[in-house]
Amino acid sequence: MEKLSTIGRPVDPGYRSNLLIILLSVASFLGFGLLSYFAGESPLGSLVAGARSFISVFLVWALGREIDPDHHLTAVMAAIGQVVILTLIGAQGLLFLFWALLAFRVLNRTTGLPAGLADTIFLTALSLWLSYSLSGVIAGAGAAIFLADATMSESNKKHFIPGTLLAGAAAYFWLSGDFWWPGFENYPVKLGLIISISLVFFLAIHNNRNLSSTGDQTGEPLSSLRVQLTQFIALGIGILYPLWTGVAGFHLSASFWAVLGATALVNAAISLGLGSTVSSIETGLAGTG
Repeated sequence: MEKLSTIGRPVDPGYRSNLLIILLSVASFLGFGLLSYFAGESPLGSLVAGARSFISVFLVWALGREIDPDHHLTAVMAAIGQVVILTLIGAQGLLFLFWALLAFRVLNRTTGLPAGLADTIFLTALSLWLSYSLSGVIAGAGAAIFLADATMSESNKKHFIPGTLLAGAAAYFWLSGDFWWPGFENYPVKLGLIISISLVFFLAIHNNRNLSSTGDQTGEPLSSLRVQLTQFIALGIGILYPLWTGVAGFHLSASFWAVLGATALVNAAISLGLGSTVSSIETGLAGTG
């Protein structure tokens, strides 16, 4: 089974950060489920709303661990930001978040192991489906991830095949659809958020030149280049996706931007000389409960 799938990461509740996200996810399930019920939703509909909230908070936290693996605080802040997003627009883009989580693990190898055969097949199929149903940006990002994994150190040469397939799919979707959303300038707040977070996010890429995190299964240090490229691709997805899909796509990717924003904020604090404060908070989060 390990040869088929290697990108699963366990959540040990013995660690405070993991226990915190479990409690926050459960609280989101109860809170938003009850809000939905009192708003007139049926009991079944309220359970679905609560479950979607639970899943979204957990996925955003997990995605924060992939984009900024050295900082536990990033994942926690992203999850808290997701609670705010749930209050404003509800749980959206869950499958998109799940795809990003799997795709980034293929490239940054936070488990310490290359993707297994089942991981490759499933991620390729999911990338093609989401490219068809949502945006060709997903195929382009998937192609970049697979081709990078096939050419970087400790390469997985087999990923040339899905990488080439997704590159062809991306070219098809990009050529057959409208790429630019001309109405973006009519939403200055959304545009300003994207620009400001994007600029600060480069601090995260810069700060990850040297990593202390290790692979879950191997204990070997993570590749800084792989993590930095993952961050660069994540930023590219965050920018291109709403440009492709319009304001609806911006709302669909709002949870993704919660992760990018949390990453930018934590790394900006470190660059401003608050690294010791961040470290002390993360020491508490990383400890055992």
